[in-house]
Amino acid sequence: MKLTSREQEIVEVLTQDPLASQEDLAARFGISRSSVAVHISNLMKKGVILGKGYVFNKKVSAVVAGEILLRINISNNNNDCRIDTEISGFALEASQALVKLGLATKLLTVLGADELGAQILNRLKNQEVDVSNVIRSEQYRTARKVYVDNILRYSETMADEKISRDIESREWLMQNCEWLLIDGQFQKMLANKSFFRDENSPVTCTCNYWDGDLPEYLQQYHLLVLGVTNFQKLEQRQQIGLEMVQAGVENLLMTDGNSMILWFSKNGIQDFTLPPNQSFDSKNELHLFLAGLVYGLAAGYPMRQAIRIATAQASKNEP
Repeated sequence: MKLTSREQEIVEVLTQDPLASQEDLAARFGISRSSVAVHISNLMKKGVILGKGYVFNKKVSAVVAGEILLRINISNNNNDCRIDTEISGFALEASQALVKLGLATKLLTVLGADELGAQILNRLKNQEVDVSNVIRSEQYRTARKVYVDNILRYSETMADEKISRDIESREWLMQNCEWLLIDGQFQKMLANKSFFRDENSPVTCTCNYWDGDLPEYLQQYHLLVLGVTNFQKLEQRQQIGLEMVQAGVENLLMTDGNSMILWFSKNGIQDFTLPPNQSFDSKNELHLFLAGLVYGLAAGYPMRQAIRIATAQASKNEP
């Protein structure tokens, strides 16, 4: 949510004078103390103030917005059934990778107020992921998905409007970071936000597996990673990549995870050959490639070195 003009004024005063009382603020702005209390309460709800004493939520290096779920895998080979469970998801794995690499990371996701949600929070806290903006839902359980032979069969998730409402309630957080990594589930919803086009906006980052028509809203992102099965019809893929850069994408990387990576920018196209020992799944490991890329660029490395870090992350040959 955006701050109102009055809320912005209050934040400016409290940043300079954190000991100012509500009575002081009321006198300064010519409003009642109860009105000041309402503004303070709203700033807390928006995540600007973390609690009593006017502790401000400072600008952080990265925010990861996405889904965390319990994945149930069922495989049946020659009547030998195997059932495995794992906690996974874009938000979990990308935030873990960034923190492990040393980038301060806040997590933005929605979990149920259930035991599974508590387990996930405890795990992430132990890994030093900032979970102060994780939203807990009393209405729904933490997401669960059942895959049979790697094909999604059943899904228990929260209603889309519920997730949209909760994620949008943390718009201030997403506006006030340097790097914003967004799960495919939230790509369209957040691409329409005004801060995507603001000159002081964070570097908005996402990834997408290219197996059909590319959604037009992907052109709103600053950093976009596209996974492909192979580089057949290479000229066609190159043309579309250049068109997306012309439409607004600042850096577009395209890879099959096996042979090479193409980097599209306003300076044209550059290609990078993947070493044989650093191949990765261009569909299922793409978010790890994105996390490594963001870390490399945030640390000030040139794109070539950032790509090496990203490839190591995605291939699990971590630097």
